[in-house]
Amino acid sequence: MTRKAQWAMGIACVLAAGCATVGHNFTLPPEGSLVIGSTTYEQAIAQIGPPYREGTGLKNGQMTNQIHYFFAGKGEKSAVPNTLPSRELLLVFSNNVLVAYRYRSSFEGDDTDFDESKVGEIVEGKTQKDQAIELLGQPSGIAVYPMVPDKNGALLVYIYSHSRFGDRAPYFKYLNITLDKDGVVSKVDFLSSGDR
Repeated sequence: MTRKAQWAMGIACVLAAGCATVGHNFTLPPEGSLVIGSTTYEQAIAQIGPPYREGTGLKNGQMTNQIHYFFAGKGEKSAVPNTLPSRELLLVFSNNVLVAYRYRSSFEGDDTDFDESKVGEIVEGKTQKDQAIELLGQPSGIAVYPMVPDKNGALLVYIYSHSRFGDRAPYFKYLNITLDKDGVVSKVDFLSSGDR
C-alpha cells in the first residue's frame, strides 16, 4: 500500500465515527534544529521521538532511510472550520545524514497553507530562491541530492491539505520549486485537487 493510500485510509478512519485519532501526536522541532546535510537519524529521533513508521528507498542510485510522523485527531483545532486537523513530517536520510524534510499541517496556528495565486509570478530561469521565498513564505520542505538529481541543486517544497467532514476526498495542493546550483529557479511544479 502506498504512503498516500495509508494516509487516506487513516483520514477516512478518523472521519468515521469509529476513530478518535490516528498516529502519534508530535511537536515539530524548533526552527533550525533540523539541518540539511548535518542532522543525523539518531539526532532526529532523539528530538521528535519514535516515528509513526519507517522505510527505505533508492533515489538517484543512493539508498535512503525515511522516518514518517503523522497525527490526526477529532476535537483538535483546525485552521479551516469543519475540517479534520492533521499534521505529518517526513524526514529522509542518506548515509545517516538528513537530505530532505517535508512538513504538512492543517492545525490552527501551525498550518502550512500558501497562496497559490502567486505561483505564476515565479519565472523559470529568472526568479531567485530569496524572491520565491519572499512571495510564498518559508517552504515547508527542502530536499538536496540524492532526492534531487543535481548534486549542487535543491528543491523547495510547499504542501498543504485538509479534509472536510463528509467529503470523500481531501483538498490537496503542493508546489515544488527546483533550484539550480546558483539558487535560480529551474523548474516549477504545482498541483491542486479537491474542493477548497
